[in-house]
Amino acid sequence: MANDYITRAKNFIEQIYPLILADKNQGKYDYLEELMEGVELFNYQYHRKVIFNHGLTRVAFITSDYVVKFDYDDNQADIWGGCEDELEVYEQAEKDGFGYLFAKTTPYEYGQIRFFIMPRVKGIEKHYNDAWDFMTEEEKNWCDWHGIYDLHNQNYGWVKGKICIFDYAAHD
Repeated sequence: MANDYITRAKNFIEQIYPLILADKNQGKYDYLEELMEGVELFNYQYHRKVIFNHGLTRVAFITSDYVVKFDYDDNQADIWGGCEDELEVYEQAEKDGFGYLFAKTTPYEYGQIRFFIMPRVKGIEKHYNDAWDFMTEEEKNWCDWHGIYDLHNQNYGWVKGKICIFDYAAHD
């Protein structure tokens, strides 16, 4: 399908790629600030509403129907888990029959960077204390066994009427 969210995300990556090539050696916080300012300029130039977000290891560009992530701090990704970890978790979950719990991760290499595309997960209307509140014991055990502990209410939401986890890098 030519107009699916993955195709749109790939087109977005090609548009925003020059912004991402900013000098990462200038320091972590300067780089993140430059990315944030670049996204504001991108939104203005292209009349878009892309949201920029980041954590300890990853950057996320959030649109109305997809999210594009990449690791900006490989050192922290080794400690806290990065996009590759999410891909591995998703692939293992699919093999073990738990793929439905997670937003699908699709890798895409463009230029010098490996990006990871996910469907946009909508916010939870009724906030549980954490994702453990909606899981079965078997699902909880699977997540625990695979090092998925950071399941607070900002890391899961709705996709097509089903609750799913979208931030699931494994921790040792």
